[in-house]
Parts: sequence; C-alpha cells; structure tokens
Amino acid sequence: MFPQPILNLLLIRHGQTQANVEGRFYGRSDSEMTAEGQAQVRATAERLKELDVAHLYASPAIRATHTAEILNEQWNTQLTIDERLWEIDHNRWELMTVGEISAKYPQDWANFLSGDMSKAHHGGETQADVSARAADFLEHVKSNHSCQGETIAFAAHGGLLSIMLCDLLGAEKRGWWPFRFQNAGVANVILYEFGGVLVGFE
Repeated sequence: MFPQPILNLLLIRHGQTQANVEGRFYGRSDSEMTAEGQAQVRATAERLKELDVAHLYASPAIRATHTAEILNEQWNTQLTIDERLWEIDHNRWELMTVGEISAKYPQDWANFLSGDMSKAHHGGETQADVSARAADFLEHVKSNHSCQGETIAFAAHGGLLSIMLCDLLGAEKRGWWPFRFQNAGVANVILYEFGGVLVGFE
C-alpha cells in the first residue's frame, strides 16, 4: 500500500504588483496588487474553490495578505499571518531594476549571475537564510496540523516559494529561482514522510 500523505500543500504566489510591472527587485518593501493582479488571484480562487482548505497562511506583505483575503472569499477558513513567509530581503537592491543594479553594483550583479548563492550579493538574506526560515515554518505547520492529508494553503512570494518547493522535493537549487512562479501561480505538493511529491504546477 502506498504511504498515507501527511499534508496536501498549496503554494500560491501573490498577484501582479506595480513593482512586478516595472521589473523591480523587492522583498521586504511593499507594493500593492494592480487591478490585473487582483483579477489573476480571483481566477486562481475560482479554479481552487472546490478544495476543502483547512487553514490558510500568508506573508505579512500587503500583496500577500490581499491575495489571501481574495482566496478566502471562496474557502472561508482560518487565516494566519506568519513572519516566516516574507520574501527574500534584497537589502540594497530593494526596488531597483536589473539595469540600475548592474550599473551601480556591477561586481555584485556578476556574482549573482554566476549562480553562487552561498553569499548575499545584495547584502540581505542568503539562500540558506531563506531556506532555514521556510523549514522552520513548515515544521510549525506539520506539528499544528496532524490530520492526515488535510489541505493547507500558503499565500506568499515567488522567491521564498521557489526555495521552499526545492526543499520539499529535495531538488537542486540552481540560482535563486529554479522554479518560476507566475503571478497567482500555484504549486500543489503532497507531503509524505519521505518528502514531497509535486502533483501540479501552474
């Protein structure tokens, strides 16, 4: 018999923001969703409305909490804001475009493009830092949701969710974003004792 799942996880990125439109790096800075971003989340909520979601967690960022609120119009479940779901802290790169970063910090940008994620080229968080807080959050979720196979959703950010997804699947981290979450995109992971299985990514 195939092992019983621990949890069914929905990793959901926020909808489009103005900073996304402008191509800016941002993590701890905030940017509200555009009208298009809100429409993207409503379309995702419509696709997922039949799911029985036991709990919804969200990053404190406005773009993520608003995403969670729209999703929860369908699910009407408990919503918890958790600091560990913040996006990567980009520090001195916050709200800068690629052109601005490469002009002002050319060597840091070159190091970033080399794929060496052992250092924080922007002076913020390393990939390991983000991975550690994501892992701490996931342990909290597992310990607080003991019903086998129940569905738990996270409304958060592309960078953090990409790292979390790699760790859940035991996948290699190539650069910051080996999995690219589209705005309002969803990864569905079934979590077993032996690790995670990706059953949907859109």
